[in-house]
Parts: sequence; C-alpha cells; structure tokens
Amino acid sequence: MNNLEVLRELTDKLPPVIPLSNGERVAFDLEKGISVMWKVWQDDDEEASIVRAENTRGTKFPCHVHDTHEFLIFYTGRAEIEFEDGAVLLEAPASFHIEPGRRHRLHYHTDCRLIAVFVPADPEVWSVRK
Repeated sequence: MNNLEVLRELTDKLPPVIPLSNGERVAFDLEKGISVMWKVWQDDDEEASIVRAENTRGTKFPCHVHDTHEFLIFYTGRAEIEFEDGAVLLEAPASFHIEPGRRHRLHYHTDCRLIAVFVPADPEVWSVRK
C-alpha cells in the first residue's frame, strides 16, 4: 500500500465533524455543484488544520483567497485550479500548494475526494472570502 492509499484509508475512517464547534451547517456560495467538507483536525495552537472534502462533478467555487498556505492532496478525480495568471489541471493522485494571498477558484471536472491542509489554521475556511 502506498502513502496515498494509506492517507485515503485513514481519512475515510474519520467521522465527519460538520462543521466546527458551533453546530452550524457548512454552506458555500458555489457557482454550481455540491461540496461537502469535514473539519478533520486542528491543533490547539491553530498552527494547522486539515479538511476532508468531496465535490461532485461540475462543482465550481468562486474566486477566493486565504491568508494561509493551502496544500491540496487529491486522491480521486480531476480538477482545475484557476489563478489570475493561468490555470493548473490536477488528476489524482496529485498535490498542489497555493501560497497565502493568491486568489484562486476551483472547478471539479469529475467527482473528487481530497484533503486540504491549511498552515497556519484558517478559521475562515468555512466562509470563503471573495
């Protein structure tokens, strides 16, 4: 079993925690499609957080930005990350790093399952800033 398969097996067994501690449902202003996200882990010092996501084919996130490093690890599917200066097509297994402050949008060409790691933790990941 390779590392990606181990990661997939471990995250598939994690119970969903939707959303954070306040019990509100996670909702995004998506252009199209469905995205379900679970906050998997965040350390007490908020140095990092991990989110598991499942997105349906055709799902489009609006252009947005985070103040943190965002590491995307795709273990199923194909998606495109669009930036102001171009785009990157990712097909699982794949990973990608988005620098803090870099505006981007995601378009899922197929059903996708992924892990997103935010360093430091991004408390606003649940309310995508445009």
